[in-house]
Amino acid sequence: MFEAKFLKKTREFYKKASHQFLGQNSVPDYMRKVEAWLKEEEERADLHLHKETKPKVESECIKVLIDDQSEPMVAEFVGLVSHDQRDDLTTLYKLLNRSKDGLRTVGKKLEGLIEDARRARRRVRGASGRACCAGSSAARRLQVARPAGYAGSRTASSIPDRVAHARC
Repeated sequence: MFEAKFLKKTREFYKKASHQFLGQNSVPDYMRKVEAWLKEEEERADLHLHKETKPKVESECIKVLIDDQSEPMVAEFVGLVSHDQRDDLTTLYKLLNRSKDGLRTVGKKLEGLIEDARRARRRVRGASGRACCAGSSAARRLQVARPAGYAGSRTASSIPDRVAHARC
């Protein structure tokens, strides 16, 4: 009796809190908040709940905080890749890895990104007769970027260029 009511209240609380937080903050901020909420719930469950209730609480939280909000997180994926936001991509991976189909959805999005780069590269080849993807914005998103102010040797600085053009 208590457990069912507790799980229902948990679900209702996080449903409201997630919608409110996501409406007022960016998706990466939401992802960091979800990590914090999940950690807090785990700590509370360890201290106050029966060991058989803990996985049920975790499951409810994952459903409400990740599964129900996966669409904006997956939509943010392309922007995170484009801007090389590795910490946020790591957070996204950790969260969606806890979800049933989250990583599969991101995988499809990544396939689309790669296919866009491939098509853009073909258009550049066809339009200019050149066999280089440098003019493609989709291809540039997939290039290995050098840090700002990079002052490495000439050989080291050409490595990202060779990686970027390896398939041209």
